[in-house]
Amino acid sequence: VEKLSDEKLIFDTFKDDEEPYVREAVVEKLSDEKLIFDTFKDDVAWIVRKAVVEKLSDEKLIYSFKDDKYWGVRKAVVEKLSDEKLIYSFKDDEDIDVRLAVVEKLSDEKLIFNTFKDDEHWRVRLAVVNKLSDEKLIFDTFKDDVDLDIRIAVIKKLEELRSPY
Repeated sequence: VEKLSDEKLIFDTFKDDEEPYVREAVVEKLSDEKLIFDTFKDDVAWIVRKAVVEKLSDEKLIYSFKDDKYWGVRKAVVEKLSDEKLIYSFKDDEDIDVRLAVVEKLSDEKLIFNTFKDDEHWRVRLAVVNKLSDEKLIFDTFKDDVDLDIRIAVIKKLEELRSPY
């Protein structure tokens, strides 16, 4: 599949291949987004669905994968979206990596802070500390965090914010 360039030949020959990595390669070689979506949106293999998300440019089609059962696909959706309202809709995702992607993609510091400051996972709170620029807010909220890594990050972030360089 990687060596072929005829999209029709690739699609007709390999779209139903039993090996998910072959179907993933088919998705990567095709240019027709509608064909990709219609053919592979419900593929049994998460790696193929993730390739579909990464190939698409239509946010509505990308967002249709919001409830995918595999976290890697949902994370790919968050990373691909640009509409912050759609991104924010993943704020309560059960997976840490998806929530981390939300923190990274959002730009509104107040929204990030209010939504994730009490997240159960230290990696998400760490991402919040690193995303904020309000020294007082960072210090007052996270100086006594139960996780040592967060408290260290607070010190480093405050030093970074105060550095003239």
